[in-house]
Amino acid sequence: MSTDQYNAASELRRVKLRERASWMRKHGATLHAPDPAPFTWDESRACVHFLNITTEGTSITEAISNWIAAALKKTPRRATDGRPICPFNGQPPIGGIPGQRQS
Repeated sequence: MSTDQYNAASELRRVKLRERASWMRKHGATLHAPDPAPFTWDESRACVHFLNITTEGTSITEAISNWIAAALKKTPRRATDGRPICPFNGQPPIGGIPGQRQS
């Protein structure tokens, strides 16, 4: 799991509700609105695909909200305080010895 999904979901949560669809399109998401005259049940669902996560909803707004929830749910969390796990986790760079200054 990359941090791209978490970063995108965090940023998208701060975007105004009416601007979320354009933000996602600008960043490469695929949005499919529900068909106005659906013939089958799946044509009445909106679909969002972004950063390898696909979600559905009864509207684009709901599908985007479901995408945010799915992206945040996939983020690995620390057991102690629930914050997202940092890929560095406080460890020194490769080849570094703890307590030794890197130049």
